[in-house]
Amino acid sequence: MKRVALGELGKIISGSTPKTDRPEFWDGDIPWVTPADLSDHQGIYFRRPCTKITQKGYESCSATMLPPGSILFSSRAPIGHTALTEFPLCTNQGFKSIVPNSRLDPVFGFFALQFIKPQIVEMGRGATFAEVNKEIFEHIEIPLPDLPTQQRIAALLTRADRLRRLRRHALGMVEESIASSYRQIFGDLFSTGPFPSVEFSSVLSSAGLRNGLSPSNEGTHDARVLTLTAITTKRFLRNEIKSAKFAIAPPEEKRVSKLDFLMCRGNGNLHMVGAGCFADQSYPELVFPDTIIAARIDPEKISPAYLQATWNHPAIRQQIEASARTTNGTFKVNQEGLEAIIIPLHPLPLQQKFTTLATRHDRLRRQHAESLRQAEHLFQTLLHQAFQDGKPE
Repeated sequence: MKRVALGELGKIISGSTPKTDRPEFWDGDIPWVTPADLSDHQGIYFRRPCTKITQKGYESCSATMLPPGSILFSSRAPIGHTALTEFPLCTNQGFKSIVPNSRLDPVFGFFALQFIKPQIVEMGRGATFAEVNKEIFEHIEIPLPDLPTQQRIAALLTRADRLRRLRRHALGMVEESIASSYRQIFGDLFSTGPFPSVEFSSVLSSAGLRNGLSPSNEGTHDARVLTLTAITTKRFLRNEIKSAKFAIAPPEEKRVSKLDFLMCRGNGNLHMVGAGCFADQSYPELVFPDTIIAARIDPEKISPAYLQATWNHPAIRQQIEASARTTNGTFKVNQEGLEAIIIPLHPLPLQQKFTTLATRHDRLRRQHAESLRQAEHLFQTLLHQAFQDGKPE
């Protein structure tokens, strides 16, 4: 399949921003999009609300109106957010957008940019933040079959993309049902009631909190180790592991137990710090590293499902993030800070009632998670076949 530069497939448009200290330039009726508007965008077409500028604001800068069917591609902060326009709009300078000509099907172009995004990110340059300039972007090449083939590929990928979004939505509905069950049983997290609010340390066993084991490049003991991804998604991912060497044979207290609540000790993203979950079972062959803190709970005081749901509540997250400290751009929590987190402690029979419901929901969640995994795999396979092999089936 021949490859063609983006500059030959349409007009490349950079955006612009009206002066922010001029009120008459803002709150008008012209949609104006920034990369942040696409930060959690899903699907092909951009349909969400955005900032609007006035006609005066539009005329005051070098912004250009993009017609429906244009391809938005954020070229900085960050590189790679992609969507198609469904209505006329303009953008700030954080985009290199494409107004396709007759050689390029817009939906095919959207998926092509998704596929080559990693290569485009590598092209970013800049001291403050990485950016792909217009000259570089114009010379980026994509595989280009004839137009009927482009449209067939676009239709196939659109169906696969819709399937994975439906699977993602279904999984979200199940997870929301777990949260709804929690609210029905316990009400507001810290509402007045016949239960105490206690420090996290009070529900731990004598094993308490333990930092994980530090790997050593010179170590002679091999082991399989959890990565942070295994715990920071709020559900345990058994396959997120890697190999590491240790100076000593990892002792039992550094191995994964189903009674340990595993928490992220440090991360560049503040919202990840302290995030964690329980393993679905004990894995004596797996070690947790020094980037993870394990909390061994006392099951006579608190149930794992109850703690997991409570720990994810915004009121708890606020305490965790307030206790974090920054070191060289990394946010960290320590054992003392985590032990002092205040959590509500409802009676154990209520906790067990929630655990029964959560267990049922979790079975359903695992089914939907597997369906989503399969849908994601299908989409990525088709994407690879279309743009790497050039022959999607």
